[in-house]
Parts: sequence; structure tokens; C-alpha cells
Amino acid sequence: MLSFKPDCMYRFKKSNILRISLLVIFLTSNGFSQSPVQDSLRNILVLHDGITQPGADTVRINALNRLARSFYPSYPDSLLFHAQKAYEEATVTDFKKGMAEALRYIGIAHYAVGNYDTALENYHNAAELSEQQGLKSSLASNYNNIAIIHDIRGDNDAALQYYYQSLSINRELENQQGIAYNLINLGLIHHNLGQISQALDTQLEGLKIAETLGDKNGMALALNNIGSIYSGIGRNDDAIEMHRQAFVLREQINNKPGMGSNLYSIGRIHFLENRPDSAIHYFDEALKFSHETDDIRMISKILVALGDAAMLKDNYDEAFHFYNQSIQNARDIGDRFETARIYVKLGRIELKKGFPQKALELVSQGREIGQQIDNMRILEFSASALSEIYEEMGDTGRALSYFKESAAIADSLNNHEIQRRSARLDADYEYFQREKELLLQQQERDMLTQRKTNRQNALIIFIFTIALFLVILLASISRNRKKLQKAHYALQASHTQIEHQKSVLEKQTHELSKANMDKSRLFSIISHDMKGPLAYAFMAIEMMEEKGSAYREKTLPLIRENIVNVYNLMENLLEWSKIQMKSENMELTDFDLYSVITEVNMAINSQISQKGIQVDNQVQRHTRVYAEKNITELVMRNLLTNAIKFSHRAGKIIIFSKPVHNHIEVCIEDQGTGIDPKELSGLFEEKTISKPGTANEKGSGLGLKLSRELLEKINGKLWMDSEPGKGTRVWFSLPAAGK
Repeated sequence: MLSFKPDCMYRFKKSNILRISLLVIFLTSNGFSQSPVQDSLRNILVLHDGITQPGADTVRINALNRLARSFYPSYPDSLLFHAQKAYEEATVTDFKKGMAEALRYIGIAHYAVGNYDTALENYHNAAELSEQQGLKSSLASNYNNIAIIHDIRGDNDAALQYYYQSLSINRELENQQGIAYNLINLGLIHHNLGQISQALDTQLEGLKIAETLGDKNGMALALNNIGSIYSGIGRNDDAIEMHRQAFVLREQINNKPGMGSNLYSIGRIHFLENRPDSAIHYFDEALKFSHETDDIRMISKILVALGDAAMLKDNYDEAFHFYNQSIQNARDIGDRFETARIYVKLGRIELKKGFPQKALELVSQGREIGQQIDNMRILEFSASALSEIYEEMGDTGRALSYFKESAAIADSLNNHEIQRRSARLDADYEYFQREKELLLQQQERDMLTQRKTNRQNALIIFIFTIALFLVILLASISRNRKKLQKAHYALQASHTQIEHQKSVLEKQTHELSKANMDKSRLFSIISHDMKGPLAYAFMAIEMMEEKGSAYREKTLPLIRENIVNVYNLMENLLEWSKIQMKSENMELTDFDLYSVITEVNMAINSQISQKGIQVDNQVQRHTRVYAEKNITELVMRNLLTNAIKFSHRAGKIIIFSKPVHNHIEVCIEDQGTGIDPKELSGLFEEKTISKPGTANEKGSGLGLKLSRELLEKINGKLWMDSEPGKGTRVWFSLPAAGK
């Protein structure tokens, strides 16, 4: 575990590391481990290469964009290559969302190598497309990135404008994470402007949101920035504590690039405090994390820092070694600013070693790159080095010329810095004045609170004393009342218990009597209606065995018919017994009545076909009822089977429905034998009635009674009307769904 030394402090400005971190988190919050994700995305590209099915192009473009994103920040060339390919394919298919995302990643690639003009142009184009397509989240990200570039260039007004636009969109979308990062970035701009109090308030607000979200990465970024603010106003102990907390948070989420960045910052503190050995220790630790994550940009930055520390110890060969390693990494990732800076540093080493000509070549290369990217810091740095080189070579004219150029650039840069420092001093004074006022106000509030607390405590003690007296008095009164009531309640409880036991016994007696009656009825039905069909079936089987296959064709249909009758009887008996014993929990649901009728028709199709009957289902599709589906199916099967039983061959059965109030009434109408009015009135009595059908079909007479009892259980009804010789209409109703 690394230790943090509180005495290692320095005043520092916010670095590009902070900006890069915010860019990555804001735009690519879902981190990628390089190999597995890239392999998976490449597989997607292979699978969708050349596919012409709908959606294949968008899948491939999205995969290209995600693959591009996985190369940030270490491989900007690969990032740029895949983003450009995604943009080209999205343009061909006019996939606007893919185009906007690709342009954003192209901008990030140019940003990573310092091509800020090109990056800005792509961000603006991406923002325009996002706005046209209503992609508000993407638009907020692009505004954030545009603001970052203006921030880097020192255009604080423009940076503020775009940060606030991004913040406004994120607030509209209620994107709390986006809001947190916007606030963290805005805090950096206020810090630039010397608005220390506002910068600190904004960072703390962003930190609070990140804490609410449990976003440790956002918390670490805010703590880093707060540490930078504290360092700028001389609160170095607080600054170190903020950086330490940021490191601990990143350690918890295994954010190795962030941990390396923290260690690098601590090393810089030691370096600026002229402690090169301690600086080298922290730089070495930071380098380990950067190698683990293959973060080439950070590796290059740390190698330069190690070279600077070696120079501080006058160890030129070691410094040259570190600078040489770093410049190779900078070239690999296309970072022209870092490449130019290292060329100048290498030149200074050659000058110190006594090789002015080599120094001139190296510094000139760095200066040329600085002119290409129009970076004033590089031009000032290289001009200063060239002045020293030409002075060493005895060319005082050129030495003086470059000295003047270096001084002019430095004056220009320093004027801006002086203005910033002046504003910062004013802001620091304002901050401390505000802090003093807040402290006095807090002390006054504490005194008022204490006085109020003392008064409240005295009042509470008085109220408690009175309450205690009243409680004792009431307890004494109630004790006597309870003694009198206790006897009364005991007598009342005994009477209530006796009445309850009597009621329970009467209910149990009634239920037992009813159960005995039901049991007797069931045994009577079983002995009467099951014995006959089973005995007939056994007799037919014996005859078939004795007489041989000659009787098979005659006897098999009879056996089948009797067994089917017994099966239907058993099914009805089982359902009836469940109802009578009250052991069935009815589950009412919303379902389509038409579908149930269709399923029942299919289930008894063989019976329908045997008699050549036409069943016309006129119930409208999507006629929905609220009932128990299994019971509805059983009722429908019983009623339709009865209609078939008493219909003539080649007859017709019509099923139709109509809405009545909050119910659906269903009718099964046949053109069969009909029922005598005397028999009709006795169909639902305790005694079951069974008549043979038109083809001498047998039955138990249990179906109608069971159907009516089942329907009543699910809030339905059953009734019928009939005329001998003209057919029967059986009606039942069920609650309509949604009523």
C-alpha cells in the first residue's frame, strides 16, 4: 500500500490529465478492456461484412464506433481509422446517428494528438447532426467536448457557454451523471477565472451528486479538482487530503489509469519542492500502473517527468535515456506537442554535455513542429534554448535575436498569467472574507441554537414533571376501574365463547350432514351410471375374445362409446366433488371467449363428425370475459355435448352471444328433440334425470346441474328454454371483462 506524506505539497494549476479524464468519463463511461472487447467487436464486423439484411449495416457501423472508442486514449491512430470507416459507411447508408457518433470519435482522435482545430470542427458537425436528429444526450456530450477545447485554449467565456448548454440539456434529460460532470468541468473554468468561492461551490455540488449516484469515478475527479483549488489558495494540507481520497476511491474501483495519474501528481509535488528522489519514487510507481493499462500517453508523460528529475540531479545520461524513450512513444501516438517539447529537452542535454551542433539540430526539429501546430509555449521554449546554443557557439547576433523572441513570447504569456493571478488574488481575498463572515455567522447561529436548546430543555423538564404527576393520578384511577371491569369482561368473554362454540358446532353439523348427503348421492350415481357402461364394455370384450375378430368391428365402437361416457362422467363427478367440498380456489382471469369455444369444438370434433352435425360459432372474436377459464371450458363442453346428443344426424347447432349490461350472454341452440315442459322444470332438482340421445347415447344427467353450480361460483348463471320436436336453447352468462 502506498503512503502519502502530508509535508509534500505544492501549488499547481489544473493539468491536461484532469481534462482528459473528464473527456473519457463523460463520453465513454463504459470502460473497455482492450483485447476481449476488441476481439468481440471484430467478430461482429466479420459476421456483418457483406450482409444485406435490414439492420445489418447499422449493427456494423455501431460496432465500428465502439471499436474506435476502445482505442482511446492510447492509440489515437487506430481510433481515427475505425471512426473514419464508421463515418464513411454511415454516410453511404444515411445512418445519421452513426454519422454523428463517428464524427465525435474523429474529433476525440484529433483532440488526443493536439489537433484542436480539426477536433473542434468535427465536434461542431457532430453536434449539428445530433440536434437535427433530436439526439439530446449526444448533443450534450459534444457541447462538453467543445467546451474542453475552449478551456485548453484559455477561452473561458466560450468554455462556460458550452458547458452551460451541456448542463441545460442534461438537466432537461434528468441525467444526473452528466450534470455532475458538467459541474465538475464548470468548476475548473471558475478556477481559471479566479472565482475561487464559486469554483469550490460548483465542485462540491458535482461531488454531492456523484456521491448520491455512488459514482466513485466522478467523486475522484471532483476531489482532484477540489485539491487543485485548495492548493491554489495555500491550503496544502487539505489539497493533499483531497488527492489522497481520490486515489483511495480509484483503488476501490480498480481505476489503474486514474491511480497512476494520482501518483504522477504526487511526484510532481515532490519535484517542484526540489525533492528529486521522492519524485522519482512516485513516478516509478505511476509508471507501473501505466504499463499495466498500456496507457502510452501517460507512459510518455511519466518518462519525461523522470527525465526532468534526472536533470535536477545533473544525471544527463539517465535523463537522455528517459527523454529518448518518451519521444518514441509520443511519435507512436502522434502527439506532436509532446514530441516537440522532448526534442527541445534533448537538445538542452546535448548542450550541457558540450555538443552544441547536436543540440541545434534537436531544438530546431522541436521548433519546426511547434511552428506547425502554432503552439506559443513550444516556440518560447525553443527560442530560449536556441539563444543559449548560439551563445555557446559564439554567434551573439542570433543568440540575441532568439533571446528577444523568447522574451517577447514570454511577456505575452506572462501578461495573461499576471492578469489571472491578479484576479485570483482578488478572488482569494473575497474567499477568505466570505469564509470569515460565514464563520462568524455560524458562531452566532450556534449561540442562538444553544439558547433555544436550553429553553426547550427547561420546558421539556417542566412538561415531563406535570405529565408524570398526571400519569400517576390516572394510573391510580384506572386501576380501580380495571378491577371492576375485569369481572364484567370475564363473564362477557365466557358468554361469547359459549355462543361461538355453539355456532361452530351447528355449522359443523350442517356441513357434515350435507357432506353425507353428497357422499350418498355420489355413490348412488357411481353405482348406477358407471356400473352399467363398464359392465357392458366388459361383456363386449368377453364376446370379442370368445367369438374372435369377426365381432371386433361391431363391438369396438360400443366399447369406446361406453368408456367415453364413463370418462366424461368421472370428469364431471370430480369437478362436482371439488365444488361440494369447497376445496377449489377459483382464479378469475380475462380471456377470449371465442377462443375457448373454438378449442372445445376441436376437442369433441369426433362426436360432431360421427353425427354429421354442423356447429356454427357466431360469437365475435375478441369477446372477452372475466371468469375461471377451466370452468368455462367444462361448462361449454357439457352444454355442447348435450346439444350434440339430442340433435338429429346432419343437424345444425348455433352458438352466439350478446352483451347485456355488464355480462356476456351465450346461447347454444340445437334443432333436436327438445324437452317436455314437465321434464324441463325438474332438470336442476336434486334427483338427476338422464335420457338417451338421438343415437341412443348414454349420460348421467349430471352435466347441467354441475354446469349451473360451477357458473354460480364464478358469478355466472344458466337457464334454458325448449319446445318438444323443435329443439332447445341453453343460455349461460359470464361477467364481461373490464367492467
